[in-house]
Amino acid sequence: MINNIFLLSHQDDEMGVFNHIENIVKKRENIVIFYLTNGSIKKRIDKDFIFNRDLESIKVLNKLGVSEDKIVFLGRKLEINVYKLHENLQKTYKYLNDFIKNLNGESNIFTHSNEGGNTDHDSCFYLVKKLINNSSNIKTCYQFSLYNNYNLPFYFYSVMKPLKKNGNIIKSKINFFQKIKYSILLFKYTSQIHIWIGLFPMVIFRIFMNQYGSLQLIDNSLNIDKPYNNLLWYEKRKFITFDKFKKIIELFFQEK
Repeated sequence: MINNIFLLSHQDDEMGVFNHIENIVKKRENIVIFYLTNGSIKKRIDKDFIFNRDLESIKVLNKLGVSEDKIVFLGRKLEINVYKLHENLQKTYKYLNDFIKNLNGESNIFTHSNEGGNTDHDSCFYLVKKLINNSSNIKTCYQFSLYNNYNLPFYFYSVMKPLKKNGNIIKSKINFFQKIKYSILLFKYTSQIHIWIGLFPMVIFRIFMNQYGSLQLIDNSLNIDKPYNNLLWYEKRKFITFDKFKKIIELFFQEK
């Protein structure tokens, strides 16, 4: 049996891999989708807001053929807020490592690229690095790009433009009907429309220009590389410096 595990930072991040999710379902392979943060950026959790975000992703995934029992809101279970995954990597790792080891057959993992756009995205990438090195039944791991600030000034960012530094780009093909379907699905995330409204035009452009759903492999090295030399997008936004983020990942790699 082939297991396909999607490790996503936030509800709605599946929008970067609609085609891969749908293709796996059509092939009748096992699929499990984890959300590693709870969807809230506030210390005081609005349970109704989180529920709405959960429900939006459930409805979208249902349209792609994923049943609700294959969707795990791990960030809610472990009480991990948005932008706080890097502070909760070890407990997330322990849960996922146990889960993967108890699966029958080999597993493929899909997660975010290491691209300096969002600390939660990059945290997922390094989480997978540690899983690769401690789980013998992991077959192949893939990364997908959502956004980064490479070679751009100020707070501007590129959408779904993989960094060449992350390896060969595995391009995807989607037909016209999928392009229409995926574009419509984007507008199901009504709770985040104020954020995504600036991204949707570019995502739709990628979809119709056959630049959507590209993947890159993740290797088993435990190097912690800055995605590019200039300030990363999350550094420009003053979330955290790369040096501090790197030290957190180094400590995470050392934990058993």
